[in-house]
Amino acid sequence: TNVTGSGTVASAAEQITGIDLSGLGDGTVTLSVTLTDAVGNTGSPATDTETKETVPPTGYSVVIDQSPINSSNETAVSFTFSGAETGATYNYTFSSSGGGTNVTGSGTVA
Repeated sequence: TNVTGSGTVASAAEQITGIDLSGLGDGTVTLSVTLTDAVGNTGSPATDTETKETVPPTGYSVVIDQSPINSSNETAVSFTFSGAETGATYNYTFSSSGGGTNVTGSGTVA
């Protein structure tokens, strides 16, 4: 559902806050604003766009590339994504049922 509103400008650099866009779907959100002066003249719309993305990534999986992990490859382990969203940030944790310190890291899906 489109979100509309109106008001009176109090200063030339006024910030309008508290607008709820939860009823809009994900995608390109367009803002269009017109100003009407005291005698009723309406100016041309000023516009801006921004991407709205509120749905978390789904449908991805990972596979450890080494099987088994042993003394010859334990310092160069890797994993591969399937179905990952390009540009998403990832955070990983390797842990072991045998104890030790977890190995963590992060990056961006290329």
